[in-house]
Amino acid sequence: MSNATTKSVKPPATVNEIFSAGSGNLLLLSTPTSVILYDIQQRQTVAEINTPPVKYIVWSSDHNQVALLSKHSTFLKI
Repeated sequence: MSNATTKSVKPPATVNEIFSAGSGNLLLLSTPTSVILYDIQQRQTVAEINTPPVKYIVWSSDHNQVALLSKHSTFLKI
């Protein structure tokens, strides 16, 4: 626990929020205009959806669906 950087990842866009995307090394990256599903190991974008800025996410129990919550709207991605 030396608080040293061991690995850094350059995101594909300017990111406002970072969320865990379940098992493996996947991240949900919230940008001002979209949400990006990003694979850390392969360092590539898996999927992208245009949305207003997202503040919260909620995954279903089997991680097949995700709800994206912004200030004035809610999206359900299947």
